[in-house]
Formats: sequence, C-alpha cells, structure tokens
Amino acid sequence: MPLKSFINYLLASVFLSTAIFFVFNSFLEMSPYLDMLLYSTTFFVLSSLLIYLIGESAISRRRGNFYLSVIISNVFIKLIASFVLVAMYSKLTEPETNLFLIPFLITYLVFTALETYFMTIQSSRVK
Repeated sequence: MPLKSFINYLLASVFLSTAIFFVFNSFLEMSPYLDMLLYSTTFFVLSSLLIYLIGESAISRRRGNFYLSVIISNVFIKLIASFVLVAMYSKLTEPETNLFLIPFLITYLVFTALETYFMTIQSSRVK
C-alpha cells in the first residue's frame, strides 16, 4: 500500500473514531473523557504509522521472517502499551466512572481494523 493511501486510511480512522465517540456521547455522558479519545487516537496513529514503516522496510529488504516478527511483536507491544495507557490515565485523572474506557475501546477497535487491513495488503507482498 502506498504511503499516501495509508495516510488517507489513517485519517479516515481518526475521523471514524471521533464520529463514533460523538454518537456514543449522544446517549452516554462521555464528554469528560474527550481527552482519553485524544490520547488513544494519538497513541494508535503513532503506533500504526510506526508499524506501517517497519513493515514496508522489511518488505523492501525481502525479509519475510522479520515481517512475521513485526506482526507478532506488534500484537504484544500494543497490548502492553494499551494497558499502560489505560492504567496511567486512570491513576492520573481518577475518573468518576468507567466510561473513560469507551473512547479507548472505540479507538482500539478502529485502529486494529486498520492495522489488520494494511498488514494484510503488506503481507501479500512478502516473498
């Protein structure tokens, strides 16, 4: 996938995460957790961009085994980093309810779908 296409999908993911947040906000009071949406979106944009660039590098160097390692490492690192992000947010802001998890989960799911999509395209180019 060309970088320009990836950036377009990345921007669409940011828009979709934000739109879903505001839809949920229309029937659940989540506006106090708009900052969690911002933190989550920033984290997942940066991690998706990093994984895309590392994947493209591995493919251009014809290192299929390294690409497989990138996929596996991405899952574990993203999982641990996600726990850390949620724990730090909870510790630092002491939210009144657990609704702060919803913006995080929305963003997590949208960006996981994005990563699955672009990594599937990338993997078809691995030799």
